[in-house]
Amino acid sequence: CFTYSSATATSALNSKLVYGFSTNKYSLEKMIGLKARSLAENIVARTHKTMQLEDQANSRMRLRKAIKDRTTEIIDKNIKYLWD
Repeated sequence: CFTYSSATATSALNSKLVYGFSTNKYSLEKMIGLKARSLAENIVARTHKTMQLEDQANSRMRLRKAIKDRTTEIIDKNIKYLWD
């Protein structure tokens, strides 16, 4: 039985060893989008609840736009908060 180091094996195969993650269901971009949308929905829902209590609730269309805008903002500017 022979034991090869990864360096010996990669040299013999004229290749390189690469470590990484592979998602099971979605691409990384899709996972980020889903997580950002979930976070945006929570943020908008909290704000909406407060506004309802003050009798200033928004329309469904405005809520959808707020979620879309917040999702984009999270991805573009605050991506580090996705997994806090």
